[in-house]
Amino acid sequence: MKKEMVISYIDGFNLYFGLRAMGWAKYYWMNVETLSLNLLKKHQLLAATHYFTSRITRKPDKQRRQSTFLEALEVMGIRPYYGRYRHNDYTCYNSNTIHKIPQEKMTDVAIGVQLVVDAHNNKFDTALVITGDIDLIPAIKAVKHISRHKKVIMVFPPMRACSDFDGIADGRLNIDERLCKKSQMPDVVTRSDGFELHKPVEWQ
Repeated sequence: MKKEMVISYIDGFNLYFGLRAMGWAKYYWMNVETLSLNLLKKHQLLAATHYFTSRITRKPDKQRRQSTFLEALEVMGIRPYYGRYRHNDYTCYNSNTIHKIPQEKMTDVAIGVQLVVDAHNNKFDTALVITGDIDLIPAIKAVKHISRHKKVIMVFPPMRACSDFDGIADGRLNIDERLCKKSQMPDVVTRSDGFELHKPVEWQ
C-alpha cells in the first residue's frame, strides 16, 4: 500500500508562545521534525518539515538562546525560513512616552505561500499546519481549491486552539505535554566540527 505523503508547516513563534503560556520552558528545546514524526499515522510518511520563525533583534540573552536553538535545529537537518521583526512606535498617553513594540512580520505569509506552492506542485497528500493563527485560513482555502483530495490538518500548540478553522481544515490535533516530552533534542547537540551546543540552562 502506497504511503500518504505528509509535509508539516510550523509557525515557530506560535508554538513558542503556546509553550510559554503553559510555563513549559523545559520543552523549548524541541526537535520539530521529531514532533512532526510523532504526529504521523502508520500509513503516512513525512516528506518534509518546514519551520518558520524570525530572529530576535533585542535582548542579548534571548538572542543567544534562540541562536543556539536554531543552530541545533540545523544540525538536526532543519533549515528555518526567516521572517523579520519590525519595531513599531507605541505611545503611552498616561506617561506621554513612546515605546518600541516588536512585531513579527512575514511568517504567516511565508507559511501560506509555501503551503500553496507545495499543493500546486503535488508535494503532499496531507499538510500538518502547526499554528493557531487564523491568517492561514485563505491559504488553506486555496489548497482545497487546488485539489479537494488534499487534506489540511490543524495542529494547535498549547493554548492556541481556534474554532475558526472548523469546516475549513480537514481535522484538528492538539500538542499536549506527552507529545512535547517525546519530541526533545538531546541536551547536547554536536556539530560536525565537534562543537557542542548545550540546551540553555534557563530551559532546564
